[in-house]
Amino acid sequence: MSGSTTVSDGKETVVSAPLVEDQNYRQWQTKLLPVSIDVTLHYLQHEFCHVHNNNKKIDALSDVMLRRAYIGKDVFVGPLSEAVWSEYFANRRSSTSVTERIVCDTATRFKDAIARTEALVDPLA
Repeated sequence: MSGSTTVSDGKETVVSAPLVEDQNYRQWQTKLLPVSIDVTLHYLQHEFCHVHNNNKKIDALSDVMLRRAYIGKDVFVGPLSEAVWSEYFANRRSSTSVTERIVCDTATRFKDAIARTEALVDPLA
């Protein structure tokens, strides 16, 4: 897929950006969503917060992180807790750039993701 395009309607700049990869089918979505520049900047800030978080973990725990091997239930709990912490940290640190539109769009995507995957998790649903 080629890069994104930029369009302006005179009031705000709109950027077309690809959807994220569909993990169930491991295929890239080809649909494009119109995304305003404030949304783009928020997501950039959010992703840079992940980078910052990883760098701080490396600074504080570099020797532990290189030698870590999960054992027992930690094989499941460890990576999950790291992912949850990473999202919490990035959301908290990037909250200064979030808008109501971003919150509503995220809630809608989350609701849609639940509807798409519910049958895979609970076949009786």
